Amino acid sequence: MPREQLSVLSDPEGIVVRRVSVIASCLMLGAVTACSTPEASDPPAPEDSLTSQSESEDAESTSTPDDAAQTSASPVDARGEDPGVPELPAVAMEDSEAGAEAFVQYYIGLINYVAAFPQAGVLEPYGDPNCGTCNVFEDDAHDFAEAGKYYDRDTIIPSSFESLRFENVYRVAVDGKAPAYNIMNSSGEIVARTEEVPNFKIAFQVYMQDDEGYRIEWIKS
Repeated sequence: MPREQLSVLSDPEGIVVRRVSVIASCLMLGAVTACSTPEASDPPAPEDSLTSQSESEDAESTSTPDDAAQTSASPVDARGEDPGVPELPAVAMEDSEAGAEAFVQYYIGLINYVAAFPQAGVLEPYGDPNCGTCNVFEDDAHDFAEAGKYYDRDTIIPSSFESLRFENVYRVAVDGKAPAYNIMNSSGEIVARTEEVPNFKIAFQVYMQDDEGYRIEWIKS
């Protein structure tokens, strides 16, 4: 296991948190509140942070008809038809390192699913009530569903999973990337954009809730 990855798994309280909004946005939100540093103020709401960045860039540049067309026109929508909520695989119910990894992979799949097809209640059963990031994910899915907004493609693409067991919890480190994607409104217009983030790391701490399966205690970057 790479040294950097091992440090994420074995020392969650010592993780160096990078306040990079685009990396955080790979988790669908634009900001992961559980990862904020003590010195920094609370991050803006996800949509606000992305929209503010877009407005700032527009203010610094001179708009042309072509620029305006690129902003308002809908790109090829990569989300396709709604396949329905993915089913939890049997291995993701196993009390083992492999089971914990499978569960985290499934949860990331759910994040991508509700990004493309926002709806309340999909993520909620898998987060501990005290998992702030989990709660924000659920709130955003609810808000996007009500507003008719969605993401036009997957927001996080994992490339590897590594887990370690510590007493009654598992810590799963995920390497991956965040592709460039757009936030769309109900009319198919782009309301915000993000840039590609080729590499990032996320750590999940999960535990087995009796016979009900895994719950996420926290998520950190």
